[in-house]
Amino acid sequence: TSYVTINDTSNGAATYSVSTSTSNINEGQSFTTTLKTTNVPSGTKVNWRLTGIDSSDLTYGYLFLNGSETINANGQLTLTHSIDNDQKTEGTETVGITFYSDADRTQQVGTTSYVTINDTSKTKQLTYSVSTSASSINEGQSFTTTLKTTNVPSGTNLYWGLSGIDSSDLTY
Repeated sequence: TSYVTINDTSNGAATYSVSTSTSNINEGQSFTTTLKTTNVPSGTKVNWRLTGIDSSDLTYGYLFLNGSETINANGQLTLTHSIDNDQKTEGTETVGITFYSDADRTQQVGTTSYVTINDTSKTKQLTYSVSTSASSINEGQSFTTTLKTTNVPSGTNLYWGLSGIDSSDLTY
């Protein structure tokens, strides 16, 4: 008995196309990534990974830097990632999303897509301004010192001291 293996070549090679809803977002916004395929069976598991950020940058939806999804009946899958408006100054970040055909994430399919995340939560500059009611006084006179601040939270403890005199020079 002889056997012949017949390979089905009518479907063609599998193709993978990766796109994102935007290439640039601000913190607090979301982006959607779509993987469109041809000649990939519905229900095929595809693994993905985010790079360039850490999990604390994500706020809701997919909260992990990697995972797996299945190709739907239309030959695609869609992921939405929401970026946290974390109020930390980090500078501009670039997140990459890559898809893989294997669980070890060594066999990339499609190209890596990138989204730039603009840092909109820059830390505010704290300022302190000290002034006195007089620049020179005689013994027995008094003066007032005023401290004005910007971006210092209410209730913050501030410490002060006098120099150039000792406690015997003060009257209460």
